[in-house]
Amino acid sequence: MIYKIVDKIAEGLEDLVFADKVGGIAKKIITNIGGTQKTFPVYFNINQETCKTENYVDLVPDSSLKSIFYFEIIGQPSVVAANKRFIDFTSTVRLIGWVNYKLINQGFYDPSLIVANIIKEIPERLDKIDFMSAIHITFSASVSKDDLFTGLSYNEPESQFMTYPYDAFGLDYDIDYRISTGCVSDVVINTAPCCDELKGIQIGDWTVGSDCEVIL
Repeated sequence: MIYKIVDKIAEGLEDLVFADKVGGIAKKIITNIGGTQKTFPVYFNINQETCKTENYVDLVPDSSLKSIFYFEIIGQPSVVAANKRFIDFTSTVRLIGWVNYKLINQGFYDPSLIVANIIKEIPERLDKIDFMSAIHITFSASVSKDDLFTGLSYNEPESQFMTYPYDAFGLDYDIDYRISTGCVSDVVINTAPCCDELKGIQIGDWTVGSDCEVIL
């Protein structure tokens, strides 16, 4: 449920002039590269057609891009009120941004203007999405870049992916929404044989095969 809301928020960021790669809620994958176990974030792009490799978008810093933006779930959805007609949920998500000043504006030395534009672009409310309504989005905290990439196989001393002209930031948002139980449609079985095996994911110079493990 929260995935569809965040996908809608992400759509609003795609038109920003400095946005190269925008994803919804990311998951982490574990794979072996050169005999070493690596962990990277990946976005399963539900807005693309099924059974295509580009459904799986890597979110790894890349010097050929102006920026990468995606979300992580910080607080799993929890129930704040419920009855037979509706259930109210709240959740916290974190927008993670990685930027390349060299390709955006070489006069930039901090992300404040980029952050301000993102905050301006994210709405306080969204219209009804499927069976979810009363969607409210509240900016709640700014997060240090030192706390953004824990658990991932990024080697800052070697890659310098957070050293000028690169930078990163995090923004936490609280999302409140309501599920109207009378509006929930039935599940329709729709199998896609060509998707039985996970397609490869291109991450930098490596291709992650179907043996990768997804960390939920």
